[in-house]
Amino acid sequence: MALFTAKKYSWDFGSSIDYSDIRLYPIREIALNFNNTNPTGIYSNPQIGGNHWVIDGNGYVYIYNSSWAWLSNPIIPNTTNPSGVAFTTFGGSFFWVVDSFTGKVYKYDTSWTHITNFTIGTGCYGLTYDGTYFYTCHKASNTVRKYSTGFILQDTIDVVSSPSSIDWDGTYWWIGSDTDDKIYKYGAGFNLLSDYYDISSAVSDNNDINYYTQDGFYYVIDDSTNKVKKFEFGPNLFGIDGHNAIIMYKGMRAILAPINQIAGNFEFYLRAIDAADDVGIILKDGS
Repeated sequence: MALFTAKKYSWDFGSSIDYSDIRLYPIREIALNFNNTNPTGIYSNPQIGGNHWVIDGNGYVYIYNSSWAWLSNPIIPNTTNPSGVAFTTFGGSFFWVVDSFTGKVYKYDTSWTHITNFTIGTGCYGLTYDGTYFYTCHKASNTVRKYSTGFILQDTIDVVSSPSSIDWDGTYWWIGSDTDDKIYKYGAGFNLLSDYYDISSAVSDNNDINYYTQDGFYYVIDDSTNKVKKFEFGPNLFGIDGHNAIIMYKGMRAILAPINQIAGNFEFYLRAIDAADDVGIILKDGS
């Protein structure tokens, strides 16, 4: 018995198709523990059992194993509105939590005992570490702030409108906008690349993003559903029977190649796990 039904549509565009007009669906949706409401940050570490840590605006961190089974939920001491989390191994193993309300970054050991804190100002969301510096989004000013390990401001970088989440995957920066629910891709020097990914059909309140090195996928917090949603941010362009083909999965993923535009004769294959599913594509001629 087939696991899916397939429909094929072909178009010949003399100009181009803007790939970003097609919305991206998650590969998987993960329901959080029923008490893990208002999730605001996520960090996953394959070096610590592959566990996942999800902080929430209520001041708790929920710990899940690599299969997303809930393990425990210790309190995050001293915080009011945790809004981003990072992990480092310099000088030991530590968690760092930014609080958008208190305007501080808090440092904890792996048992979540408070060690110290640094004042950086209110309104910061998301937190990541690239191996040398910390980065956080300042939503009101549409900037990313770069800090030393002692949280001395090094630089202020203009980015997309209302940035609410940030992560570094070792090659690119990924920044989520709270305005349009898109994920924007930046080069190492924060040059905006042509790629962006519209996840608005799947995520209506993007609170954080994390690249999980163990499986190579991206995990996005959706506060509106109290879920973590797993994405693959391209490419998904294949050659089938001598044709350029883009494979799109309804309810799973709908990904186009991470290039500015594609042109020529493309065949689009739509697959649905359930034969009763209705699948379809809306295309925009780039001309």
